[in-house]
Amino acid sequence: MRGQCGVVPRTTTLTDLLSECSLTYDGAVTTRARALPPAERRAALVDSARRLITSRGTVPSTRDIAEAAGIAEGTIFRVFATKEDLLDAVIA
Repeated sequence: MRGQCGVVPRTTTLTDLLSECSLTYDGAVTTRARALPPAERRAALVDSARRLITSRGTVPSTRDIAEAAGIAEGTIFRVFATKEDLLDAVIA
């Protein structure tokens, strides 16, 4: 038996809590990537973007670049102010 989100009946077992309303979930937990020095992070982003552009023949999304580099998408913008700045670094 399940209650409303945030309300767990006393008779609830752990397996009952596997839902969009619970604090537990069934799935793999990914670990955080190791921290890279700024120069290495920049090089990894440029390399990932270059490989994607070469293989696809088009400009990839920042999401695709981040995934290929093994980082969060927002990290791109800690290194480069804009996507265009990243692309400039790729062709430099």
